[in-house]
Amino acid sequence: MGVVKNAFGYQLHYYVAIQKQVPLFVAAIFSNGKNVVVPLAFTYSSIYLDQTISDRRRVDLLQSFVCLLKKNFKKISFRFNTEMEDLRPFIWEGFQVDLRYTYVKRIGEDVHESILRNVERAKSEDFCFKSAAVEKESVKKNLDDFRNYGLSGSSYDQYHQLFEQLSLMGCLKSFNVYKGGELVCANIVLLDEERHQLYTLLINRTSHKNATSYLYKETIEWCAVNGYQFIDYCGANDERISNFKSYFNPHLTPYYLVSYSPYGSFANNAQRKAKTIIKRIVG
Repeated sequence: MGVVKNAFGYQLHYYVAIQKQVPLFVAAIFSNGKNVVVPLAFTYSSIYLDQTISDRRRVDLLQSFVCLLKKNFKKISFRFNTEMEDLRPFIWEGFQVDLRYTYVKRIGEDVHESILRNVERAKSEDFCFKSAAVEKESVKKNLDDFRNYGLSGSSYDQYHQLFEQLSLMGCLKSFNVYKGGELVCANIVLLDEERHQLYTLLINRTSHKNATSYLYKETIEWCAVNGYQFIDYCGANDERISNFKSYFNPHLTPYYLVSYSPYGSFANNAQRKAKTIIKRIVG
């Protein structure tokens, strides 16, 4: 988290609730000025809740945390995976909750036959796969592609610093496909050794047909050899990209974007009150 903080110039805040020296609630959040932010599109917000305490106690802790944030910050954003099941305190405090999806591939399960055919074509065309430490060429290829989608110059430098620092910590890996010595496709992944899972951070587009299928399939094979059990493809919301990822037979997994702003909270509360009144009239 310190690496992310330094790369993006954010402030890092910790919130802890302890009872009899046992942590019941822990949160680490990033802020940019008066806004609580989620710095990266491929990370979830870090909040821990003791699951052994009562439902009422968990709700109280979350609601106290949310109310404290609303006093200190203007806009608030979180990204939660589905392990964060109870979002009612956020809803009650005027937050907007949006459902999103990602694909998670379980290593050992089959892929679609069309992927296997694409891989054989790639091999026959002399594509070559290599796994390596993240290097400048793969980072540049991905960030240049990312910039074509609107990444600003300042953000480009921030991401470059982030990848450099994560690579020095041994948290990143680059899976690359070459043709005739030319790097045509690079996939930068985040390694989570504790959960035996990879996160696909960036993968550049390429005009070389079958190269991406080959890269994804070889990544799965690398995971099988090196003891990783899951790949989070970090997104299944874009229709075109989702269609491609689905051929690897991953599991569709929901997650939530949670956001708050004073104006949005007022509009949400007014809408809920209107619905309540209508229900009472109709009922």
